[in-house]
Amino acid sequence: MGCREGREVANGVMKTACCIELSNEERDQEALSPGKLAAALGHLRESGYVVVANVMPSDRLDRLRARLDDEWSSFVGGRRPWLGGGQVIGHLGIHPLTFPEFTDRRILANRALLAISSGVLDGSIYVEGVGGNTNATRSVPQEFHSDVDDWSAKRLVINIPLCDVDERNGSLEAIPGTHRPEFQHRGIEELLKSRPPVRVNTRIGSVVIRFPYVIHRGTSNRSNNPRHMLAMWHTTSPTRTGNTAKPTLDPKSNSFLEDYGAMATEGKTVRLHSTFYPNIFPVGVRGMIKECTYRYCPGIYKTLRRMIGRAKHSQSLGG
Repeated sequence: MGCREGREVANGVMKTACCIELSNEERDQEALSPGKLAAALGHLRESGYVVVANVMPSDRLDRLRARLDDEWSSFVGGRRPWLGGGQVIGHLGIHPLTFPEFTDRRILANRALLAISSGVLDGSIYVEGVGGNTNATRSVPQEFHSDVDDWSAKRLVINIPLCDVDERNGSLEAIPGTHRPEFQHRGIEELLKSRPPVRVNTRIGSVVIRFPYVIHRGTSNRSNNPRHMLAMWHTTSPTRTGNTAKPTLDPKSNSFLEDYGAMATEGKTVRLHSTFYPNIFPVGVRGMIKECTYRYCPGIYKTLRRMIGRAKHSQSLGG
């Protein structure tokens, strides 16, 4: 059925990830055979993620990577618009892009990916939260984390690497199965004792689909080039309310690309930078101190985090 699953384990980390692979014809038609669709849904439900290989046109992704590399060279070579905010540990966010290489329905509303999302979320799919992240050279691993606290949310994250990704340039590391409710309140140390993480290595043109509450982290980029990875969220709800509201786009709409263009350019006038934004740690002196402690004194950082966590827990119990 075009599905394979790696089982090689080194230093407690599984080396490859579960994957379905499209034929060139399936890629061009943006269609999955029933067997491959069933396999993708099964892996998402069981492990919380799946790699869909050869699903996007690699030539366009190559050109998009080149554009982002140019943006990155300008960013690191110029005056930094903020203090810290992920620059010390080497992980920054990417704003929604308006480059022609990205505003392509085959990327933003790929029918094969929409079919997988619809199958596992049991509903019509809308696109929201388009952006991404850059893993800089000489970065350090992030802490393990999930992207959301609300486990009832019916959403999936679509990660689009813009190059071949492996251990050298910072492939994603995920803990399989942690999308299930029974793992919601378990500590990372406890999880790692029983569930070895997976290094999700991919080739250009592949996409990683995962639940946002799968525990994961970005890893060290030991290569000489930044590793860019784009992302979008699929949701079953066309609108959201509250402080976390995000615009949603209907991929079935004839004006989908125009709607995305309007969303991507909204708020550009107030951005600190047109392409990249702070990530992980707060901007400012206090955030910079935390970030430097995390990078250069990780033992002290972890000790302080445990002390603060115990103090908050004691306070919540009225201690």
